[in-house]
Formats: sequence, C-alpha cells, structure tokens
Amino acid sequence: MLAPYPGWENFLQLAREVVDALPDTTREGGFDAILVRYIDRIALPAQEPIELATWLTVLPRRPTSMPARARELQFITRSSDADGTEANLRIVTAGMDPEGRPLLLYDLLMSCFAGDEAVGVEEWEAVVERLHTRQRSIFEDSITDALRALFV
Repeated sequence: MLAPYPGWENFLQLAREVVDALPDTTREGGFDAILVRYIDRIALPAQEPIELATWLTVLPRRPTSMPARARELQFITRSSDADGTEANLRIVTAGMDPEGRPLLLYDLLMSCFAGDEAVGVEEWEAVVERLHTRQRSIFEDSITDALRALFV
C-alpha cells in the first residue's frame, strides 16, 4: 500500500478476511511460515553531498578518502533468533522523485518459521502482531531523529 497508509488495523482486517476465506483443509493444516514485509519509499532533501549517517543509523560509514557524492547504495543484513524469527533488511537507492529528491527504499521482511509444528489458524494473528511490533522497533532503531522529522 502506498501513502496515505490506511493503518495497521485496516491491513490486519484484510488479512483476517483472507485467512477466513481459506479452504477448511488449508486452515486445518496451519501455516509453516508467517511473513510481514514493509517497503518504505523515503524521499530525502535534495542537497549535496548526501550524508546517509544524517538519516540512518544502520549503514557503514563512508571512508573519508572515498568520494563524498554517493551515486548508489545497497545494504543488506539478515539476522535470526533461536525461536525462528528472521529479519531481512535491505536499503537501496532508488533514483530521484519528480521534485529531484533522492529516494531510498527501506525494505524489511520479518518472518517466523514454525519448525516442526505449523502455526494454527487460531495463533497466526498473535504471530503477525509480534512481527509487526518487532518491525516497528527495528525501523525506529535504524532511523535518526532527522529522518523521523521528515515524516511529520
């Protein structure tokens, strides 16, 4: 969904409708994995050079001897917890918007793999909520107050 976002509750209601529409045989089998993915398109102010550390906390610093003008960026990190939760974060440049502002894509995929026993149809929503909460924490931990101010 693109901005303006309808909100988490609206999205969750759509997901409930999808799960409710599944055939009984699928619902009875449960889910082997549950995934929640967010892709944010972020327009930065048009200024040169762009110091990404002004906006994001998760990127490696540019060596001072490297040219200052960033032309392209791709950053990927994958992590996991012992409970089967995984986070895949990808940040890439995405050209310019029509106003000439540089664009970043912040793509965070949260997933939970069930392991030996599938997640039951009565449990999926709690797992989705947990992934959503975790996603929000990761996002907030990876942006600066300067970037947060752009969203107001």
